[in-house]
Amino acid sequence: MSKVNASTRLLVLSGYRRLMRTRSVVFQDHDEALRASRIKIREEIAKNINETEPLKLEKLIKGLNEVEEMLRNNVVQSKRNERGNFEVKMRPENLNSMQSEPNVTLKEASLAEKLGKCSTTNKTL
Repeated sequence: MSKVNASTRLLVLSGYRRLMRTRSVVFQDHDEALRASRIKIREEIAKNINETEPLKLEKLIKGLNEVEEMLRNNVVQSKRNERGNFEVKMRPENLNSMQSEPNVTLKEASLAEKLGKCSTTNKTL
């Protein structure tokens, strides 16, 4: 990235850091997912480290931001409890995403509304 201007380098670096922080939150307490996501993110960054073409860099930065947003808004963790039900760990971002999504069914929206009235710790479904 030696021929890339400083503002582009900063966008890539800040996007990378944000993505790494997001994966830490989204995959908290899931060591295998944390490890696999760290490896994949680093592989993708390394694969494009020498890119200097502005249009390609813009596309890569946009993709980096989209992946971070998708992880933050659309990924939840669940665990099967002793009764055989799943406990879903919802974050505020998940609830906001569900309520604003135009393709969410009435049943899903009702569930999101109910969960939104509770704290966003583990929920049994």
